[in-house]
Amino acid sequence: MPFDISKTDTGWTLTPRLAPDFEERVVAFLDILGFTDLVRRSTNDEQARVLLRNVLLTIESECGLDATIGSGLPLIYSQGSDSIIISCPARPEIVGVMLMRLQLLQGHLLSMHAVLCRGGVTVGPLVHAGNVFYGPAYLEALALEESAAMPMIAISEPVMKLLEGWPECFAHIRRDVRGVPFIDYFWSSADGQGLQASGFTQHRAQIERLLSTPAAADERVRAKYDWLVSYFNAAVKRSPASEVPLLERRAAP
Repeated sequence: MPFDISKTDTGWTLTPRLAPDFEERVVAFLDILGFTDLVRRSTNDEQARVLLRNVLLTIESECGLDATIGSGLPLIYSQGSDSIIISCPARPEIVGVMLMRLQLLQGHLLSMHAVLCRGGVTVGPLVHAGNVFYGPAYLEALALEESAAMPMIAISEPVMKLLEGWPECFAHIRRDVRGVPFIDYFWSSADGQGLQASGFTQHRAQIERLLSTPAAADERVRAKYDWLVSYFNAAVKRSPASEVPLLERRAAP
């Protein structure tokens, strides 16, 4: 059992540290795809090392301590290697802001670095204090991330029910062909009209870059890229930036 040590007039006192109580929280578990390979390459590849540093700085700027404190919201953020945990109280208006923060993070990772991520967002009992986190909600978020399969941040149906208290958030959420809700990271502008042509053009260039990499020859990776192409094309078709050329699927390199 861990103890807190304090000094009193009569000497030192050991006080048993009680385990924190579970709270009802919404938790997002994110996995940065390709992170392990990037770390391995960074040991002897300067370009990979710079990319790794920039990816970590982007994550920190969107979800880190300064970002969460600066927002004035009770968000808690933890990161270990390629995994990100961020949680907040299960209140609709706070959850909505947290989802939009994740939306910006996912969009920036792709548009700035050609890096994809996948995640799951659930609600339930959770202990999250600094880098300590555990509880049923975390396990459910981890399972939802794994079942998402594609580069999306999937949202559980209980979270969707919670968001009925802040319906503005539904404009930033779509469902895939399986009916799974996910954060729509191509719909991330302040005016609610989705990305403008310049934003789509930037994303398009990065997706083209991904399609031309050696990793695209891997069948599992290729499935993710094909999903991304379909998602991008659907987003362009329903946006005011419809003059942006659609992406074409390519044969594996």
